[in-house]
Amino acid sequence: MENVLENKKKFNIKSIGLWGLQILSALLFIMAGYSKISGAEEMVKEFNVIGFGQGLRYLTGGLELIAAFLLLMPKFVSFGSLLLTFVMFGAVATHIVILQNNATFAAVILLIQIIITFAYKDQLIDIIKNLSPDKK
Repeated sequence: MENVLENKKKFNIKSIGLWGLQILSALLFIMAGYSKISGAEEMVKEFNVIGFGQGLRYLTGGLELIAAFLLLMPKFVSFGSLLLTFVMFGAVATHIVILQNNATFAAVILLIQIIITFAYKDQLIDIIKNLSPDKK
């Protein structure tokens, strides 16, 4: 009996922690995506320095907003976190290679997205299997 209660307690702590990461990530990316889409002066300047045009700012902001909402939808958490993993990988690379500034914050956010994606890996595998034309 004690072992069952201990496992349930671990599960609840893990679930609460994971939901906390998802909610914090969603709030962060809603703010970040909105600042890009709305044309916040700092974002416009940063994307000018990056040099790939303002279309990249809109694309990145849109992806961040979509993925943020997916993080809050239990059936699509894995897809949202995977999308943000790719976005943040690009952000870390951009900070290091192009902007040549500190990428620590972006790297921490990338790590959080990797943790969420890994936690929901079975969900992601199921989504991919369901998209496969070979499914039987």
